[in-house]
Amino acid sequence: MIPILARKNRGLVYLLRDDFNDTRASGSVNGTPSTPGPGTRLVTDTAGTKVSVGASVISISGSNTLTGDPGYAFSTTIARLAGTVLVCSLPSYNATAQAWIGINSNGNIHLNTMLGMYCGVGQLYARNHGVSIAVGSLTSGQAYKTAIVLRASGLFAFTKGGTQYTSWTLNWVETSGTSSPLYVGMSNYATGQVQTYDFIRFPISLWLPIPLASDSFNRANGVLGNTDGSGHAEANGGNGLAWTDKIGTWAISTNNATCSATSGSIGATTVYLGTGDAIISAELTRSAGNVGLILRYTDSSNYAYAYHDGTNVTMRQLVAGVDSAVVTAAAGTYVAGSAIIATVSGAAVRLYYNNVLIGTGTLNSALTATSFGMYTTDTGNSIDNFIAWARGTGGEYAILDKFIK
Repeated sequence: MIPILARKNRGLVYLLRDDFNDTRASGSVNGTPSTPGPGTRLVTDTAGTKVSVGASVISISGSNTLTGDPGYAFSTTIARLAGTVLVCSLPSYNATAQAWIGINSNGNIHLNTMLGMYCGVGQLYARNHGVSIAVGSLTSGQAYKTAIVLRASGLFAFTKGGTQYTSWTLNWVETSGTSSPLYVGMSNYATGQVQTYDFIRFPISLWLPIPLASDSFNRANGVLGNTDGSGHAEANGGNGLAWTDKIGTWAISTNNATCSATSGSIGATTVYLGTGDAIISAELTRSAGNVGLILRYTDSSNYAYAYHDGTNVTMRQLVAGVDSAVVTAAAGTYVAGSAIIATVSGAAVRLYYNNVLIGTGTLNSALTATSFGMYTTDTGNSIDNFIAWARGTGGEYAILDKFIK
């Protein structure tokens, strides 16, 4: 576990910090003090030629194994504590290498069991114990910073940099993974390719994002009323927003949201988020028809909607009453209570079900409204734990900048 010793710099106190501002030849990095510290380096480099420090970066040359060899970690572990922040920087992303940044109970940052971010072949992935989920794109040669914020279970994954992420962007919200204590570090998997990092830091300060809206629906049967702020694990915000029935009539039934009466075989209810760029999720229980999310609702002729029909998951849009596909329907094995997730930034959307990417698409430019919510075509369907997070395009997560200065 990490010792009491910590180091202050520019108003921040760090539990672990390495800016790599010393020089260490390959084969001689393991066991050296991180600079400016605190921390001691734990390097896995069986060949003795893969990991070096110089010119204010650590260089990790890849291998063809998924064992975390070569890799870097701090030799001391941290306890899992909600709000703990890890920040790491890639000064020039190498799209032919595969950068792995994250936490692990294994000191060599074993790639198949780590929890964190994976940057490879122009794509950004969230990584969870052997499963990679595509959450964005990256461009070779551009600089990126990542921030991983621990939850009691899971993490929040943010990125800033390149042409894609001009402000801190929330890429993924992971709900599973409770291992503790944890090592923190990075590794590379790509034979003969080099990935460099110019800092990795764990500040002592805790921080957690606050959702725009969150509702557990755990209240008496009746009208939906206002969001309760308890639809997510931290229960630290997202309450007090009024649900407004747009199509049909919605209500609480046995601690779930349901549509008691549809109109034209459709039910839709929304909350006003104040931004059109968000990550929206809800847990679905389907009886019949379609059930899912409503996005950027303007009126009954202009909105996008994503749903599970029992076999496939898809996203469509209505623009001036004309219906068209946004994300082409793809198979998504229905599991009662699993979440449908949509990320929206500008016109770009990504659709997930049960933590699997269904597809990507582009919204019509006419859809700019900032109301989001729930959708169904059958009164027997129910929805639980609706959550909306800001994507970050409006600077909502600028506080993360203080951890990289």
